[in-house]
Amino acid sequence: MLVTFSVANNLSFKKKVTLSMVAASVKEHADHLILTPNPKLKLLKSAVIYGANASGKSNLIKSITFMRNCVLESANEKWLETSYPFLFDTESINRNSHFEIIFMLGEVRYRYGFELLKGKVQSEWLYSSLKAKERKLFKRELGNIEPKFKEGKGLEERTRPNALFLSVCAQWNGEISTNISNWFSNVNIISGIDDRRILPYSLKKLEDETNKNSILDFIKIADLQIEDIKSEKIKVTAEQIPEDFPEELRKALLEKDASLSFTLHNKYDNERKASGHVKLPINFESEGTLKIISLSAPILEKLADGTILVIDEMDARLHPIITKELVKIFNTKNKNAQFIMATHDTNLLKKEYFRRDQIWFTEKDRYGATDLYSLVEFKVRNDASYNKDYIMGKYGAVPFIGDFSTLTKEHETANE
Repeated sequence: MLVTFSVANNLSFKKKVTLSMVAASVKEHADHLILTPNPKLKLLKSAVIYGANASGKSNLIKSITFMRNCVLESANEKWLETSYPFLFDTESINRNSHFEIIFMLGEVRYRYGFELLKGKVQSEWLYSSLKAKERKLFKRELGNIEPKFKEGKGLEERTRPNALFLSVCAQWNGEISTNISNWFSNVNIISGIDDRRILPYSLKKLEDETNKNSILDFIKIADLQIEDIKSEKIKVTAEQIPEDFPEELRKALLEKDASLSFTLHNKYDNERKASGHVKLPINFESEGTLKIISLSAPILEKLADGTILVIDEMDARLHPIITKELVKIFNTKNKNAQFIMATHDTNLLKKEYFRRDQIWFTEKDRYGATDLYSLVEFKVRNDASYNKDYIMGKYGAVPFIGDFSTLTKEHETANE
């Protein structure tokens, strides 16, 4: 379970900001909380992030993604060299970029982080706590790693300046580091405007009968009028492949059968009674329908295994009622799963759907730096309408736009 995520000097984040899933002392929606082994620590089941276009919502999710990928890939790849410090001043490019995450793994709370400068690790740290004060597992300053991390013994010299020590320890099957790496791999991050990329994953899950029943139930609840989804194998012949096709791709197509997916819909007779099915290629479905199918498997998996799902642009191509119902499922009926989403859908910005500490805003200042803050930081009246107050600008994080009508006037003047 995620406790906090902090980032500084990365993308549009100049100063350190922290997304906290720790519940504040507000008496709202007790069913939105996750109880932990520590009775003093209650975590939130979900968080929603609002803000103007280009305010930093996506950059926050990109920062989480970057940290995840560094942990999972830096032992073998040059992930650390793809970091981007804050670029809108003259000094940040020569300062460390900071990433830190606190999370629960069973009953143990871990605090892990690192700092980068121009693709090289400047510092890295891992602490753990089990009902007591934190215990340092290791602290790295450039090439010096202290104290001796038991499962990393002898790996200090094998750790490149552009690789994380934690990743190297996990690669060599260290128990703690492998468990932490697995925790990161279970954080599923999805772009809501590029969700087609996960469509094959959900379609593959449909091949298993247990998954298929759950996914079809999910789709039917969403009222898509789809009765079934089937895939058919087709044999590709050499005559069907263009002559100028790359040889490697030609060979792969000939060696492996292709798969086409179809949706089945009811067909009706003159008396409006169901009379068989009509089969449609899945690409005939609307973008919204394809998004629901794409998200079905990841959502059901996270609800079942109690891990983390992060979705950027959640509201893109989804009806507000469907988005609302998905939020309600994560906030109430789930096995300690956590759901973090960025959206512009102010229909959700209501006290009936979220606690104040679940609502976050991103706002960019005139110098290009993003701030991140929660609604719980404001004094809000009991009868306040969150969405109306937000649109009115009471919480900031809204665009300050000019007068678009002047564009048409200037255009008309230019054409006279």
